[in-house]
Amino acid sequence: MRPGGDARRLRLDPDAITRPLQLATAGAGTGLARTAGRPVPVEALNGYLQACPTTLRLEQDQAGALLLDREMHGDAVATMLGPVAEAAARLLVEDDFSLVRQCEHPDCILWFYDRTRSHRRRWCSMARCGNRQKAARLRKRSGAG
Repeated sequence: MRPGGDARRLRLDPDAITRPLQLATAGAGTGLARTAGRPVPVEALNGYLQACPTTLRLEQDQAGALLLDREMHGDAVATMLGPVAEAAARLLVEDDFSLVRQCEHPDCILWFYDRTRSHRRRWCSMARCGNRQKAARLRKRSGAG
């Protein structure tokens, strides 16, 4: 759509709304299976990986340096979800999955990869969930809550 175009003419395929949710469900399912030591259901994630075929392309920048770029082929939704699916697959295969943790704040649904040196991180974000948790504890201790 061109800038300033009529938003009413934009037609969004309902599939474009459901596919990201399905990818999130597939990613969560594979992660939970991996955490529990069960066989990982790879079919759904593979579907997203296969829907976004890529090719490598060698390019040269203005200074003459060579760059290797990846071109994605497929529909618009597949090209957006493909890298997300690839990141999830790489996490499952290449990273230490024991460092994937769920945020300890009771109202938070996020998971994170603990890259701290001590591997004792508790919250997805110290500025957000960690601070809220610590403030709630302080209010409880001081009787203000």
